[in-house]
Amino acid sequence: MDAIHHLPDWAERPREETRAIVEEVVQRDGWVIDGNYRNALDHHLEKADMVVWLDYSFPTVFVRLLVRTVRRAARREVLWAGNRESFRKSFLSRKSILLWMMTTHHRHHRQCVEYKRRLAGSNTKFVHLMSPLATDLWLAGLE
Repeated sequence: MDAIHHLPDWAERPREETRAIVEEVVQRDGWVIDGNYRNALDHHLEKADMVVWLDYSFPTVFVRLLVRTVRRAARREVLWAGNRESFRKSFLSRKSILLWMMTTHHRHHRQCVEYKRRLAGSNTKFVHLMSPLATDLWLAGLE
């Protein structure tokens, strides 16, 4: 979803254009959407066979994001649409990914609970994983 959502220079793709791209993807067999973009989830959640929601604690998510962000900025890794994370944008900007995480983490937990309730009784399986260990155990059970 990040690759669909972000254009060069971190510009955001217009909502309707993003929705049209995702609509085309979910018409195919065997698709995966990663991320918690409500724009995609609200319209396509019921089309999924399975939803796997990683609902980790704030400290776990923050530490992982911090390490990943520092690594990407230090290595000048190219992401989608040629974008790169920078120390300035990551630590000194109002559009900081770290600030975004700190202000949205609780909302994403509520969103998980909402979607889980919405899919109860449907044909879509909802897997709610609350720790890296739970994820490892679940993945091991798939083998």
